[in-house]
Amino acid sequence: MCPHGPIAAGPRPTWTCLAAFVLLAACAAPVRVRHADPEWVQRDLTRSVLTGSEVSGPTHYELHRWGLEEQYRERPEDVLAEVHRHIVGGDDSPGVVFAAAELSFHHAERTKNPAHFLASGVYAWAFLFPGKAERVPHRFDPRVRIAADLYNRAFTRGLYAPDGRHVSLASGVHPLPFGALEIALAPEALVWGERRLVDFLPAAELEVKGLAQRYRRAGLGVPLAAATRPRDASKEPDDFIGPRIFGCVSHGPSGRAVRNPRPRGPATLPVGGVRAPVVREGATMRASSIDGPNGGRVSEGIVRLTHVMYALHTFSAAMGIVSSAAVVTAFLTGWPSILAVILNYAKRGDARGTWVASHFRWQIRTFWFALLWLVVAALLLVTIVGIPFAWLVVVVTGVWVLYRMARGWLALMDGRPVAE
Repeated sequence: MCPHGPIAAGPRPTWTCLAAFVLLAACAAPVRVRHADPEWVQRDLTRSVLTGSEVSGPTHYELHRWGLEEQYRERPEDVLAEVHRHIVGGDDSPGVVFAAAELSFHHAERTKNPAHFLASGVYAWAFLFPGKAERVPHRFDPRVRIAADLYNRAFTRGLYAPDGRHVSLASGVHPLPFGALEIALAPEALVWGERRLVDFLPAAELEVKGLAQRYRRAGLGVPLAAATRPRDASKEPDDFIGPRIFGCVSHGPSGRAVRNPRPRGPATLPVGGVRAPVVREGATMRASSIDGPNGGRVSEGIVRLTHVMYALHTFSAAMGIVSSAAVVTAFLTGWPSILAVILNYAKRGDARGTWVASHFRWQIRTFWFALLWLVVAALLLVTIVGIPFAWLVVVVTGVWVLYRMARGWLALMDGRPVAE
């Protein structure tokens, strides 16, 4: 309340009121509410260290609660050590553990210290799988998705090779700010058939262009692109595996590794009594089949040409169904199929060393084996006893040709090699 007296006292009371008003206005926080773009509000609510340079709201809250906001800006490592002491001392609430994960990643981004990246991954794992039922975050807790992505990105960055581009996958002990992390990886985990997986690139750092959508199944793990090398350098494997494949390798603080290079099928990781899904980069896998992430390009023109050759072969075979000719004879004598074989031989050099080469080989073998069985049928046909068997060979070979064309073409549409 403003003091005042008789008017005869002069202007002093008025100036006192004004001074008090100005003082109160200066001390008041500039709090206001206004209408804003919903998209901007959503971005502000869901921001994290993964989407910008600032940590999320929940982590800001923990720093404010501890009174460490200013100290974190000046001495982040001291604050991280203090937070770790809180956790070890029993204050392992979800909010504290999540803040430790995000702050460790934030500091690692600025210092490029792999130890803090790995520490972020360990904290994120502890937040997601606390080991105590009362500490398990609710499925609708927005921090769950951030923590899963922190785990994936933290282990990717923490396991960078010296070139700063590839990921190094090997057993070993890695230092942490508060100890060490041991990773155990069996050598056979990086073997696929007759090949060894090498030169791992994180899929999260690969840009995909030319596809309408980038399909990605959320989960845990580090989706990687890998080059393949023959286990026996003296011979080239006859397995139709492309020079690059995509899979997922997931490392947990337990030192366990899971490899899943399969393009389809469920993939889960058993953790704490539940099965956590493994992250899958389906669109990146598909795009890599045409343009390898390391620059090993497969010409889109070769892929289109292979589609054309399948169409020519299939058209010739289909003419045997709608005409009086048998499928196999229409396939072997029709001009579309003969043109396709000529293209097979003329362009197979352009496909050599790529996954598309398996389709060239598939079509060529289909043509010549069909011709071989037709010769067998002709030999049976010259004998009266062999006539029924000759027609059986012709019919079965026709069905076999249609099956081969369908199977090969479907594999090509999926962007994968076809195996015998």
